[in-house]
Amino acid sequence: MIEQKTIIDQIELLRTGHVQIRLGLLLIEDGKEIDCKWHRTSVAPGGNLDAQIAAVNAHLAQMGRAPVPVGEISYVQKIIQAAKR
Repeated sequence: MIEQKTIIDQIELLRTGHVQIRLGLLLIEDGKEIDCKWHRTSVAPGGNLDAQIAAVNAHLAQMGRAPVPVGEISYVQKIIQAAKR
């Protein structure tokens, strides 16, 4: 059985205040990763992470891919809050 999974693979904080997020679009068979494609998005300083992730999830749905897990979104939010100057 092949399972689709979307993970947040990388979170990058730029000196401009932008947050770049790299998503891994995984295909998993029998517990082993058999394929990974990358998808990226970014959030401007003061931007709305929830709105950006909603747009990403809509795009992933059009591609027939799994959405970003809610728990991973809250993790990104915590990092953004910790990085505020």
